[in-house]
Amino acid sequence: MDKNNYRLIVFKETYEDGFFDFVAKYPEIDAVIGAGDSYEEAIKEAEKAKDAYLSYLEEEGRPLPKPLDFESLSGRVTFRTSKSLHRKVIERSKWRA
Repeated sequence: MDKNNYRLIVFKETYEDGFFDFVAKYPEIDAVIGAGDSYEEAIKEAEKAKDAYLSYLEEEGRPLPKPLDFESLSGRVTFRTSKSLHRKVIERSKWRA
């Protein structure tokens, strides 16, 4: 498995006192996070943490988290809703079609 196929999300976290950090997270790897004073530093820290965590899992013989396969996504979402909301969705979709 290619250890570089994980999505990385970077965002700015601002605290109540006005200070902030840049935070980098891999959504498929809950145990990994990086933070820093800059976007680049957060990415670098997250990459180091990811590499260390995945190496640990391999050493322990544990399975690696699977990267999300975007090619397998259909775009279809199924959920339950009330009949009245369902009716409104159908009505509105007819005007936009």
